[in-house]
This record gives sequence, C-alpha cells and structure tokens, in this order.
Amino acid sequence: MKCSNCQILVVEDSSVLRLVLQRTLSTAGFSVMTAIDGAAAWQLCMQHDFELIVTDEQMPGLTGSELCHQLRKTTRFAKTPILMVTGKAYELDQTSLRADLGISAVFVKPFSPTNILRTVQRELAASSASSASSK
Repeated sequence: MKCSNCQILVVEDSSVLRLVLQRTLSTAGFSVMTAIDGAAAWQLCMQHDFELIVTDEQMPGLTGSELCHQLRKTTRFAKTPILMVTGKAYELDQTSLRADLGISAVFVKPFSPTNILRTVQRELAASSASSASSK
C-alpha cells in the first residue's frame, strides 16, 4: 500500500534508527513524523491523527508499552496499528503485548527495515479494508 496521505509516527530515541525508519517509510511514499521519546510522541498524538505508529520499547520517561497503554485508552487510537521495535525481545512477553496492548508486531533490534516496511504496508491495507467494510 502506497499513500501520501497515510500519516505514520516513528518513536525512537536512537537518532540513527529513527532516521533509518523515517527514510524507509518516506521513500515508500508515507508521510512520517518522528518523536524522540514516548512523552514527545504522546504530545504529537494529541495534536495529529496517525494511521500507524512504530515505537521503540525502551525510552527515557515514557516507555513504548506505557505509550501504547495511554493510546489504547483514547478513542482515536484504540484500533490504530502499532509496531514495536526493541532490543529486549526476550525480556518482553510478546503474547501479552499483542493481547493487552494490541501490538501488531514486535521487531528485535537489529531489525530489517524492509521487513518493517512490508508489515506497515500489510497493516495499513488490513486497516483500510476493515474501515471500508464497516462503512
């Protein structure tokens, strides 16, 4: 799925990984905003709508899980696809992340930007199909 009006938020405290994700998604035709941590992401989410969010788990202040928990309590982001990237995959309960927070996929660092792009495209296509069928 390629759409210039799909807004994606990338939340990553590593400037290198944030840039890799931003460029990968922008090159594929998505409009991408970035945040350096969960608190900054929360502020952006209160000001903008996003069709998909990619977030790191370990960040200063507000973790990815905490951000997702807050987002899921809001009507606007209750069903927004969220992807998580983490360096602590073995310490996280991925089943719980999916069940409790509705995380669509978890990527372990170092991750493949191509795999993330494919997952973004698949999630946006599914989300679009779901929205169209509910109308």
